[in-house]
Amino acid sequence: MTKKAIFLLAVTICGLSLHAETFDKYVGIQGAYGKETKSPGLGIHVAEDWGCHFRTNLSFNYFFKHNGITHLGGDIEWNYLLNLGKHWRLGPLTGVGAYLSWWEQEEHVGMTTYKTTETGIKVGLNLGGSMEFRVNERWAITGDVRCQFISGKRRPLFYLGISRVR
Repeated sequence: MTKKAIFLLAVTICGLSLHAETFDKYVGIQGAYGKETKSPGLGIHVAEDWGCHFRTNLSFNYFFKHNGITHLGGDIEWNYLLNLGKHWRLGPLTGVGAYLSWWEQEEHVGMTTYKTTETGIKVGLNLGGSMEFRVNERWAITGDVRCQFISGKRRPLFYLGISRVR
């Protein structure tokens, strides 16, 4: 129940963060994959362009349970995107990510099963690249490849999404 409430809160925050400006705003859904944990995920993202090349991106993602571990994460990132032709934009990104993780472990002792659950929050630095393909004036396909540095570890993450442009 708490996972659904947190995800609903994230959707609400993303919806309220869009306000009237002259630059493009994006709201969409994205698929995610965490290479270290080998878990797929699903998320939402909002972004706003600041001028021709700068973009701020806010995303919330839920990574499905794999090997007893579930992740709920949020990222804020800054991109510098270069125009590569009429439809393509590509560039580096940097940002901060925070992840709430649940670990569930079962232990069998005789006829009894004990289930332990632990939680933890970690914050890390995101570095990587971002791309956008403008399908038309109102739709874009976006993708990110990031390396997240958390607790001395590098976590490769991959995102692919579709966004409505306002």
